[in-house]
Amino acid sequence: MLNSITPTSSSSVHVPPSASALTATLQADTVAREILRFLLKNESAMDSAKGIAAWWVHRDELAVQPSLHRLFACGAIAVHTLASGVTLYGLTPDPGVRAVLREALVTTSDQNSDTDRPLEVMKIAVDASST
Repeated sequence: MLNSITPTSSSSVHVPPSASALTATLQADTVAREILRFLLKNESAMDSAKGIAAWWVHRDELAVQPSLHRLFACGAIAVHTLASGVTLYGLTPDPGVRAVLREALVTTSDQNSDTDRPLEVMKIAVDASST
């Protein structure tokens, strides 16, 4: 069972993800898309896997954990472990990676238009969050 993600060290640095790698991840993972949409609208938001499941994406925590692992592996989210042991997840602070995420999410929304909001709505939502 996956309970949390622990970086290998406090100075763990990810190589910035490529747009194609992120697009592939987002195409295959609906929950990851929902998490990233939320984070790109609420860039300072952080929560535990349980909170993300309940409040951000309205899914079971067990369905959210694999998506969080994939997003962390791609460098899309940062992991913060509190002294209490609680693990919080938030958007990467790297502005370059955030730009790649926005592009990958727009591209993925265009390709999954049957199941996601229309591209125009997604683009407006992403543009509004960057102001």
